[in-house]
Parts: sequence; C-alpha cells; structure tokens
Amino acid sequence: MLVLKPIDGVYPDDLDSALKYHLPTGLVPLPGADGVPQAVIARSPEGGLMHLKLKSIWPDMGPNDRRILFAEGRFRLQLKIPGASESGRWQTFSVGRETLAECNLAFNPTEAAIARHLGSQGENLVDVEVELTYRGYSPTYPWRISADAATLQSLLVELLADMPASWAAIQTAFWELPANLFTWQPLEAGALPP
Repeated sequence: MLVLKPIDGVYPDDLDSALKYHLPTGLVPLPGADGVPQAVIARSPEGGLMHLKLKSIWPDMGPNDRRILFAEGRFRLQLKIPGASESGRWQTFSVGRETLAECNLAFNPTEAAIARHLGSQGENLVDVEVELTYRGYSPTYPWRISADAATLQSLLVELLADMPASWAAIQTAFWELPANLFTWQPLEAGALPP
C-alpha cells in the first residue's frame, strides 16, 4: 500500500521500494461515443441541471508505476469573479476507474444563481471543484518513549498480580497503563503525534 509521504512527486509502497504510486495530472470531461465531452448544463428561470462525466489524465507509466485508486470524491459548482466568489453545496459521487466521476446535480437557488450569472455574461466556462480522497499508510518515524521506571514497575505488578504472567497478559497490561505515564519524543522532524 502507498505511504502518504511523496518523494519527487510520487508515493512509495510500504513493502516494495521499486513500486511508485502516481496521482493524475488533471481531470477532463469524458468523451461520449460521438467524441463530444459529456458535460451539459441546462438553465431555466426556476433552476437548472448539470451532468458531467470526468476522466483522469495519467502521466506515462513504467512497469513499476501504479495509479492511485481513489476511495471517494465530491464536487461543487463555483463562481469566481473579480471581488466575489460563490460556491454551491458539496455533492458526493462514486469513484470509478475509466469514468472517474459522474456528477449529476439539480441546482439549488445558489447554484441556479451561479448558472444564471454565467449565462448572462455569455460565458461557456463553469468552474467545478473536485475533491478526491485516497488512502495509504502514515509514514513511520523513530520515537523515543520513556517512563519513570519505579512507577511503571509498580503499575505492572498491580496489573499482573498473578505471577508468572503470560506474554498475552503482559501485553494487555501495557495497553491498560495510563497514557500520561509515557513521554513521547520524536527523533525525526515531521513525526506524526502518537
């Protein structure tokens, strides 16, 4: 699985250092069977509809390169003009492989106003903000964990009253120790908090 710390713009694999995971370089409307991009906005005085299918643009891939698979996504309509901006509501969509996103939206009053404004200005461009989520492992960093030895020993003796204790019992006892007993010190910059 990918590790969430890019190196030179790509994400490494947690087990195989030869594998590299890539993000798409962009998104474009997916062409239909007739070659026309599947991006339609219908406006009316009462509201409107939008239908949009998107696909990913991927960089050239080698044999050890992999595409990042997205777990979920959402989109919203946007209006950006000098001195003002307006956003529609976030709408989720299912993420696919060839058709990355299929966005269907019945406009609420804000989105209808955005569409009307664009139409009144004679503009054919609509900004659609897309947010994609992908999952991976957090990078590992070395930490030094310390505790007062006398306090740790007395708590473990209390938790493991029946000596000798099995390894499973010792492990369970450590999980039951109070969190504030330990002091965590990162040994590398950028370490995530425990």
